[in-house]
Amino acid sequence: MSTEVKNLGFNSFCIVTANQFFKKADDGQPCNSQGYKVDKNGKLPVLLDTVAGKNINANVISGTQAELLGFKLNTTYGIMIQETEPTEYNGVMIRQFRISIKMVYIDFLDIMEQAKRIGVPSLEIVRPVKERITETSGRNNPLKNGKF
Repeated sequence: MSTEVKNLGFNSFCIVTANQFFKKADDGQPCNSQGYKVDKNGKLPVLLDTVAGKNINANVISGTQAELLGFKLNTTYGIMIQETEPTEYNGVMIRQFRISIKMVYIDFLDIMEQAKRIGVPSLEIVRPVKERITETSGRNNPLKNGKF
Protein backbone atom coordinates (compact mmCIF):
# COMPACT_ATOMS: atom_id res chain seq x y z
CA MET A 1 0.00 0.00 0.00
CA SER A 2 1.41 3.39 -1.02
CA THR A 3 1.69 6.23 1.51
CA GLU A 4 2.28 8.83 -1.21
CA VAL A 5 0.34 12.07 -0.72
CA LYS A 6 -1.47 13.34 -3.81
CA ASN A 7 -0.85 17.08 -4.25
CA LEU A 8 -4.06 18.88 -5.25
CA GLY A 9 -2.82 22.37 -5.94
CA PHE A 10 -1.97 24.37 -2.82
CA ASN A 11 1.69 23.92 -2.03
CA SER A 12 3.55 26.47 0.08
CA PHE A 13 6.59 27.04 2.26
CA CYS A 14 6.09 29.59 5.01
CA ILE A 15 7.61 30.72 8.29
CA VAL A 16 5.38 30.43 11.37
CA THR A 17 5.67 30.84 15.11
CA ALA A 18 3.84 28.29 17.29
CA ASN A 19 1.77 30.08 19.95
CA GLN A 20 -0.80 28.81 22.44
CA PHE A 21 -4.37 29.49 21.28
CA PHE A 22 -6.95 30.26 23.95
CA LYS A 23 -10.64 29.95 23.13
CA LYS A 24 -13.40 29.69 25.70
CA ALA A 25 -15.20 26.34 25.44
CA ASP A 26 -18.89 26.25 24.52
CA ASP A 27 -21.33 24.25 26.66
CA GLY A 28 -20.56 20.55 26.41
CA GLN A 29 -17.09 20.99 24.88
CA PRO A 30 -14.05 19.61 26.70
CA CYS A 31 -12.21 22.34 28.62
CA ASN A 32 -9.41 22.82 31.14
CA SER A 33 -9.85 24.24 34.67
CA GLN A 34 -9.83 27.84 33.29
CA GLY A 35 -12.65 27.03 30.85
CA TYR A 36 -10.50 27.04 27.69
CA LYS A 37 -11.24 24.54 24.92
CA VAL A 38 -8.93 21.49 24.82
CA ASP A 39 -8.69 18.46 22.55
CA LYS A 40 -9.64 14.91 23.56
CA ASN A 41 -6.21 14.48 25.19
CA GLY A 42 -6.60 17.63 27.30
CA LYS A 43 -4.15 19.74 25.28
CA LEU A 44 -4.73 23.38 24.31
CA PRO A 45 -4.73 24.22 20.58
CA VAL A 46 -1.72 25.81 18.87
CA LEU A 47 -1.86 28.79 16.49
CA LEU A 48 0.67 28.72 13.64
CA ASP A 49 1.12 32.49 13.39
CA THR A 50 2.45 33.45 9.94
CA VAL A 51 5.71 35.44 9.91
CA ALA A 52 6.38 35.19 6.16
CA GLY A 53 5.07 33.36 3.10
CA LYS A 54 1.63 31.96 2.30
CA ASN A 55 -0.20 30.00 5.01
CA ILE A 56 -3.78 28.70 5.18
CA ASN A 57 -6.43 30.46 7.26
CA ALA A 58 -7.12 27.14 9.03
CA ASN A 59 -3.91 27.67 11.00
CA VAL A 60 -5.03 26.49 14.46
CA ILE A 61 -4.20 22.84 15.11
CA SER A 62 -4.97 20.62 18.08
CA GLY A 63 -2.41 20.46 20.86
CA THR A 64 -2.00 16.73 20.30
CA GLN A 65 -1.36 17.22 16.56
CA ALA A 66 1.15 19.99 17.31
CA GLU A 67 2.97 17.73 19.75
CA LEU A 68 3.05 14.82 17.28
CA LEU A 69 4.41 17.10 14.53
CA GLY A 70 7.15 18.36 16.89
CA PHE A 71 6.01 21.96 17.46
CA LYS A 72 7.26 23.71 20.60
CA LEU A 73 5.55 26.88 21.80
CA ASN A 74 7.16 30.27 21.08
CA THR A 75 9.48 28.72 18.49
CA THR A 76 9.71 29.76 14.83
CA TYR A 77 9.61 27.15 12.07
CA GLY A 78 9.85 26.84 8.32
CA ILE A 79 6.95 24.58 7.35
CA MET A 80 5.68 23.01 4.14
CA ILE A 81 1.91 22.89 3.58
CA GLN A 82 0.52 20.51 0.93
CA GLU A 83 -3.12 20.08 -0.01
CA THR A 84 -4.30 16.46 -0.02
CA GLU A 85 -7.57 14.70 -0.88
CA PRO A 86 -10.65 16.38 0.65
CA THR A 87 -12.66 14.58 3.35
CA GLU A 88 -16.46 14.46 3.58
CA TYR A 89 -17.99 15.97 6.72
CA ASN A 90 -21.79 16.22 7.05
CA GLY A 91 -22.28 16.05 3.29
CA VAL A 92 -19.64 18.69 2.48
CA MET A 93 -16.19 17.93 1.09
CA ILE A 94 -13.67 19.75 3.31
CA ARG A 95 -10.20 20.59 1.99
CA GLN A 96 -7.37 18.83 3.85
CA PHE A 97 -3.73 19.87 4.28
CA ARG A 98 -0.56 18.12 5.37
CA ILE A 99 1.91 20.17 7.44
CA SER A 100 5.54 19.19 7.89
CA ILE A 101 8.35 21.01 9.69
CA LYS A 102 11.33 21.64 7.42
CA MET A 103 13.52 23.76 9.69
CA VAL A 104 13.67 25.39 13.11
CA TYR A 105 14.84 29.00 13.34
CA ILE A 106 16.87 30.14 16.32
CA ASP A 107 18.56 33.31 15.10
CA PHE A 108 16.42 36.40 14.48
CA LEU A 109 18.64 37.55 11.59
CA ASP A 110 18.20 34.16 9.91
CA ILE A 111 14.40 34.53 10.20
CA MET A 112 14.54 38.02 8.66
CA GLU A 113 16.77 36.86 5.79
CA GLN A 114 14.41 33.99 4.93
CA ALA A 115 11.39 36.28 5.27
CA LYS A 116 12.87 38.60 2.63
CA ARG A 117 13.17 35.65 0.23
CA ILE A 118 9.68 34.20 0.60
CA GLY A 119 7.69 37.40 1.00
CA VAL A 120 5.17 39.08 3.25
CA PRO A 121 2.70 37.00 5.30
CA SER A 122 -0.52 36.08 3.49
CA LEU A 123 -3.36 33.59 3.93
CA GLU A 124 -5.05 31.18 1.54
CA ILE A 125 -8.76 31.15 2.39
CA VAL A 126 -9.87 27.55 2.96
CA ARG A 127 -13.46 26.81 1.91
CA PRO A 128 -15.30 23.54 1.22
CA VAL A 129 -15.06 22.02 -2.24
CA LYS A 130 -18.56 23.16 -3.31
CA GLU A 131 -18.75 21.15 -6.51
CA ARG A 132 -18.35 17.90 -4.55
CA ILE A 133 -21.28 18.34 -2.17
CA THR A 134 -23.19 15.08 -1.83
CA GLU A 135 -26.30 16.56 -0.18
CA THR A 136 -27.68 20.07 -0.60
CA SER A 137 -30.91 19.86 1.37
CA GLY A 138 -31.66 20.14 5.06
CA ARG A 139 -31.40 22.94 7.58
CA ASN A 140 -27.99 21.75 8.85
CA ASN A 141 -26.32 22.25 5.47
CA PRO A 142 -23.53 24.81 6.16
CA LEU A 143 -23.77 26.21 2.62
CA LYS A 144 -27.48 26.98 3.01
CA ASN A 145 -27.31 28.49 6.48
CA GLY A 146 -24.35 30.75 5.66
CA LYS A 147 -21.71 29.17 7.88
CA PHE A 148 -19.18 28.98 5.03
